[in-house]
Amino acid sequence: MHRGLQALRSEEAVYVFNIDTIRPGFRKSALVDGAAGYLEVFEGEGEHWSFVEPGPDRSVLRTTEKERISNLCSDGLYHFADARVFDEAFEHQQRHQLLTRGEYYIAPCYNALIERGARVAYELIGPEQIVFCGTPQEYEAAVARPWE
Repeated sequence: MHRGLQALRSEEAVYVFNIDTIRPGFRKSALVDGAAGYLEVFEGEGEHWSFVEPGPDRSVLRTTEKERISNLCSDGLYHFADARVFDEAFEHQQRHQLLTRGEYYIAPCYNALIERGARVAYELIGPEQIVFCGTPQEYEAAVARPWE
């Protein structure tokens, strides 16, 4: 298990969130219950996101990084049922050298879970629920934003 995860009890859920996105008012979704993984998505444009191929009942059939397979883009919030699930999924990427543009990304970890029959769920949220800060223009808009 990776060092950062060793401090967690094995049954504790793991949330990973992008550093360049703010999610005001986040609440844990009921969709995490019984799912090995969960992520939030919004309808977006461009190729610079992680993408979800949707299945029935808000299930994820496949995820990609920087490869547009739908208009469902990850907002950067990734959930794994526990540290062991995340660790196994990430080790699968490493073992099979599943790199995108020379790097490992979180979203493709879900594919290992899906391939073994585990449920990965997604929730569609509106772009107004997300504050993007990844570019200088987005950051300036976030700083100027009236925060409650």
